[in-house]
Amino acid sequence: MTGAELARLSLAVEARLGLRVDDRIASLDYIGERMRAGAATFLDKLERGDAGEMASLAKAITVGETYFFRHAEQFQAFIDVAVPDRLEARTHTRTLSVLSAGCS
Repeated sequence: MTGAELARLSLAVEARLGLRVDDRIASLDYIGERMRAGAATFLDKLERGDAGEMASLAKAITVGETYFFRHAEQFQAFIDVAVPDRLEARTHTRTLSVLSAGCS
């Protein structure tokens, strides 16, 4: 993969998926296969935001597994440690907001 192709790929991934990538992405089998099959076509699809291509790329470059919801101990730690800490830190509100963001 040329430097220009890597730059196009990186920009498309960041713009469409919100992920930052570096030159290690070029070593992924999926990327290599797609680039060998037609680099210009592949990159054009990514830049246009082709839904199928973006979904396949996202699956190839991310880890789609999380263990957070599989272990009761994690919920208990959340209840015993995190929630009381956050409730104590509240100043002028009667509500507690919690964001559960995927980070697998």
